[in-house]
Amino acid sequence: MMQAFLLLDLTATTAFRQPLLAQVKQVWPEVAALDADAASGELLLHYALRLLRDADKAVVLVQADESMLGFGNAMPLIEELLLPQDGRVILLLGRYPRLERMLQARPYLVFKQVEDEAEALEELALYLS
Repeated sequence: MMQAFLLLDLTATTAFRQPLLAQVKQVWPEVAALDADAASGELLLHYALRLLRDADKAVVLVQADESMLGFGNAMPLIEELLLPQDGRVILLLGRYPRLERMLQARPYLVFKQVEDEAEALEELALYLS
C-alpha cells in the first residue's frame, strides 16, 4: 500500500528548506513525501499530482496565510484536492478564508484545521498508523 505526504506551501514567504518535510521523512521513511508551493514548476506539480492520484492513503498539509492572493501555479493541485478521493486527508495550517470556504463547501472531503506543525504531525501519525 502506497502512502504519501504532500506539503503544499501557499504562504507569501516560501522557504526552500522545510523542516516539517524532513521530519516526516525521518519518522516515516516508507511514506513518499514531497513539497510544492505556488511558484513550483510544471514538472514538480506533475509529480505531486501523480503522487496524490497513485497513493492509497495521502495526507496533504496546506500551509496558508491571508496574505496569499491566489493559488499561483498550484491551482491544478487545489483542483485535485477538491475532488472526492478515498484515503485522503487534508490538513490546513494557517488561515486562508477562500480555501477554507472551498473545502467546507464539499462535505465529502476529509479536512481538519490544525494550529501548528506539532498538531499536524499528531494527525499524520494517527492517519498513517
